[in-house]
Amino acid sequence: MLMFALFCRLFRNVEDLFIGYILLSTILARVISATYNFMVNYKVVFKGRGNKFLAAAKYLLLAVVIMLLSGYGVTFIHGFFESVPEVYVKIPVDTVLFLLSFVIQREFVYK
Repeated sequence: MLMFALFCRLFRNVEDLFIGYILLSTILARVISATYNFMVNYKVVFKGRGNKFLAAAKYLLLAVVIMLLSGYGVTFIHGFFESVPEVYVKIPVDTVLFLLSFVIQREFVYK
């Protein structure tokens, strides 16, 4: 959330972004966090079961889908509540996506 908020602050007023600043901020924050999260989840949370390369490929696919759902979801909802800071919209959106992601990781990624 802190990285997302920082990137939103940096890119909010930048003109000519190919994608909106919320999606760009989501992508940048997720790339950084996903790299760390995979290593921790593989070794600590799910005890390194299964093929690491296959788990990494599955995790990458899941991370991209979750990232896009988060970015577009926050952008869409924020469009209705423009006076609300983006991070306040992101918290409930990402909470739901976190729960979904955890189940998918447990059942498919790290098996």
